[in-house]
Amino acid sequence: MLVRVLIIEDEELIRWSLRAKFESLGYKVTEAGDGAEATRALDSGVFDLVMPDYRLPDTTGIDLLRSIREADQDVVVIMMTAYSSVETAVDAGRWLLYRYDPRRFEKDLNPLQLDSPAPKLPLKRNLESENRFRMLMKSQPQAAARLAAEAQEESSRRYREYEWMAAPLSRSGEAKTGAKDEAAKTSATAT
Repeated sequence: MLVRVLIIEDEELIRWSLRAKFESLGYKVTEAGDGAEATRALDSGVFDLVMPDYRLPDTTGIDLLRSIREADQDVVVIMMTAYSSVETAVDAGRWLLYRYDPRRFEKDLNPLQLDSPAPKLPLKRNLESENRFRMLMKSQPQAAARLAAEAQEESSRRYREYEWMAAPLSRSGEAKTGAKDEAAKTSATAT
C-alpha cells in the first residue's frame, strides 16, 4: 500500500525536511506552500495523509481541515503548528487525531502516534440519530440492520488502517507488512 502524503507548509525548509523523511519511508509526497496550492493538489489527487500547517499565508489549517472533511471523510489529517493553544486543540480535535513528533525520527520511531482510541460505541447509535436511517429502520428493518453491520465493519477496518499508519517502523518492513496484510485480509472478507 503506497501512502500518499500532502504536506501544506509555507516554510520551505520544513517542507523539504518532511518530504525527505517521508520519501525515505517509501511514501509518495506532494507539497503545497499555501492554501491555494493545497486546494489545487487536493482537487487533482487523492491522499491518505494530509499535513496542513495551522497558520498559512492565505488561510488556516482549520479552514483547510473543514474543506478536506467535506470532500473526503476518510483522509487522515495531522495538523502541524508551532503554536499551542487549547482552542486549536479543541477545534481540530473533532476528528480522528494523530500526533506528529519529528524527534521520533531520530530514534528510528514512527513520528505518527494515534491519539484517538478505537471506537467504543456501536456505529448504530450514531446512525439512529439520523432521520433517514430511522425511516429505513421502520420501512425495511432487515436492510437497516445489514447497513448498520456493514458500516460498523467498515469503521473498524478503517481504524485498523489508522493503527497501521502509526505502527512502529521496521527497517525490514516486517511489522508494517504484517499489520497491513491483516487489514487487507479483513477488508477482503468483509466484501
